Amino acid sequence: MEIRIAESVVEAFPSVRVGLLVARGIDNGGHAAWLADMHAQVCDHLTRALRGIELDEHQHIRGWQETHRAFGSNPRRFRPSAEALARRILKGRSLPRISDAVDVYNLASVRHLLPVGAYDLDKVDSSIELRTSPGGEPFVPLGEPEAAEETFPGEVVYSDRSRILCRRWNHHDSEHTKVTAGSTDILVLCEAAHPMIATRSIVECLSTTAQLLHDACGGESQVVLLDGATPAASLTDLARSPTPLDSG
Repeated sequence: MEIRIAESVVEAFPSVRVGLLVARGIDNGGHAAWLADMHAQVCDHLTRALRGIELDEHQHIRGWQETHRAFGSNPRRFRPSAEALARRILKGRSLPRISDAVDVYNLASVRHLLPVGAYDLDKVDSSIELRTSPGGEPFVPLGEPEAAEETFPGEVVYSDRSRILCRRWNHHDSEHTKVTAGSTDILVLCEAAHPMIATRSIVECLSTTAQLLHDACGGESQVVLLDGATPAASLTDLARSPTPLDSG
């Protein structure tokens, strides 16, 4: 099993970087009470940090808004995932409690204002690719298994051999590969495509995710960074030996 960034994406977004965290042997069936406290803390911190500041001014948010516009998606209508969570909090709503693993990466996303998502590796069909869509590809959105959507030409998506895993780069994940209480092996992604977002920010976000995931769910995790120079990695190999992230 491999994950790769397609050449078309590298050409369109030379600064693309995708940080990977492969976690295996996790127990996602619990419900850690301390995560609720951490959710409250990170929400309070975000609200205080952005007091008097427009969210659009934050370089991570602005970078992803510009990236979405570049492949033809309207970020005002279809928010990048980190922005959607941040705006939820700024409206006075709490982070959703779903499962410990999902709660952990949502927390990390809000703390670092970067998109973080995950797939259950047991539900992925062969390799994963970040690529552009020719359009017209079917998609089943998370939480709406009866809904039917289609991609538009030029849209940046994650896919496996059988289906689209995420639309509009990081706007909406698929119902098919969602992380559930029964998930034991997962792939967590944190990414950036605009040069105003530093690689070290991705590293810090994944480091937060790895530590909290271990504390909440146990298991072992390995990380690696993909970019234009190293656009592919074997997820099978990552299960065997850790690969440190480069924070440059």
